[in-house]
Amino acid sequence: MLATILSIMQYVFLLAGFLIIFTSFFMYVRRTGDFNSLFIFWSPRISLTRKEFFINRAGIVVMLTGVLLRMVYYFFYL
Repeated sequence: MLATILSIMQYVFLLAGFLIIFTSFFMYVRRTGDFNSLFIFWSPRISLTRKEFFINRAGIVVMLTGVLLRMVYYFFYL
């Protein structure tokens, strides 16, 4: 039962994290209109506001939680 919950939760957290990060980038594009800077992510052209930055980092934390759940699942249940 717990293995099934972990298996589902890892995908939920990964997808939710991706959507949260996408939301912060959408907020940036809506604010600046600079869509091309998202494709040049290695260049420090994106200047996020404090709110956008917080949302972006929250998405990264949620995605890392999904990765940790995946590691726990594979370590204990496979």
